[in-house]
Amino acid sequence: MSSLDNALDILTLLSRQRPVLRVNDVSRSLKIPRSSVSRLLQAMMLKGLLERDDNHCYQAGPLALELGNLYRNRFSAVDDADRILVALIDRFQFTGYVSSLRGAEIILLRVRQGSYPLRHVREIGTRLPVFETAMGIALLAGKPESECRALYAAAGDYPGKSSWDDVAAKLDATKGRGLIVMESLLNPGISTIATEVRHHCLEDKICLAIAYPQNAVDDQVEADIASALLEIRENSIPFKTTNSESEITVDDI
Repeated sequence: MSSLDNALDILTLLSRQRPVLRVNDVSRSLKIPRSSVSRLLQAMMLKGLLERDDNHCYQAGPLALELGNLYRNRFSAVDDADRILVALIDRFQFTGYVSSLRGAEIILLRVRQGSYPLRHVREIGTRLPVFETAMGIALLAGKPESECRALYAAAGDYPGKSSWDDVAAKLDATKGRGLIVMESLLNPGISTIATEVRHHCLEDKICLAIAYPQNAVDDQVEADIASALLEIRENSIPFKTTNSESEITVDDI
């Protein structure tokens, strides 16, 4: 394994639960000799990725902050989608999500809860298997089948993994309709309607979804949710009127 690989592995050890790194801890966690860890940490400190505190522990440095800000700036699309999601939840009162694709998983970027008493909520940052979720299928539906097949193979085997035939059928249906209505494989009794949306000035695509208890909606409500999501999909985000710069609300959908 290269020094670059080791340095990247070291960075992955940093988290809110583990804000500082010690040479011995890193050595044990990554099974790298202490001398190598010490050299890597010092090199990363010199480049600004890490800083060393008074206890000779290492924590995120100024370059990490700069990179984080650059990454965060990409998510104006997420902020715009979140504003639309708030309007959707105000109207339908269930649980809404904004998510994106990360390899063979989706990651929840925004979560909004309505007033419906039976709540189905996952935390921001939660990762879920892409092939077992409506949001994952919605995000994959716009990709070539060969890419989806490769991702399916790369995901490996895990308990409850759907067959490729089942996944392919869902992808085809989603491509044809523009969204997917799917009973949760992870939480029976919950359904999710999800669609992929694009930002008007960014290439990255994200997913908007609404999850609800199946016994809480009838066909008309489900159709209304689907219609609202499709309108968002067709117009991209953020919505703009044709004669002004004001955003369109869900009431206009």
